[in-house]
Amino acid sequence: MSIIINNSAEEITNQEVLSTHNYNDWNCDYLSDYIIQTHHQYVKNAILQIKPLASEVIELHGTKHSELAIIQSLFKQISNEMILHMKKEELVLFPYFKKLNQAKSDQTSVDRPGFGSVKIPTKVMETEHETAGIMMQRLSKLSNNFTPPDDASNTFRVLYEKLKEFEADLHLHVYLENDILHPKAIALEEVLLAS
Repeated sequence: MSIIINNSAEEITNQEVLSTHNYNDWNCDYLSDYIIQTHHQYVKNAILQIKPLASEVIELHGTKHSELAIIQSLFKQISNEMILHMKKEELVLFPYFKKLNQAKSDQTSVDRPGFGSVKIPTKVMETEHETAGIMMQRLSKLSNNFTPPDDASNTFRVLYEKLKEFEADLHLHVYLENDILHPKAIALEEVLLAS
């Protein structure tokens, strides 16, 4: 029961965050940190919660609901890809964004990175975002838009609620990167490398 109460509190908090933050005003440095601390941390914690829930639900309901095995497999795939994806962002891409922001702040130049231009890795990240989105759409379809069946146990219901929450966070996470952070970093790099 406490899990459901916490979910409701998290949803209210997320709605408040959406209505109070103007992400477009944030610089690349701050936005990168926010994404890591908020969304990357959420993904890591959610994976640790969802994987055992899925195993438990399969054990209880797997014979009657064969889609659960596919859902579990698909979520494992999404999880593995997201962990690798976030690691690339945290170790390579976001530090470069921070370097760009620092160069702007210090009014210094920046060397062209080994990957040529920030456009290249951001395009790769956006392709990976699209792949994750397609997998989540498939997961949503398999779960009837995360609607538990009538015979679902509380654990089954919590699993679907957690998956639905994961999908919602992924949408915001991808939006912040694709539509705000990446364009800001690309524009900043163009200005700095032109000077």
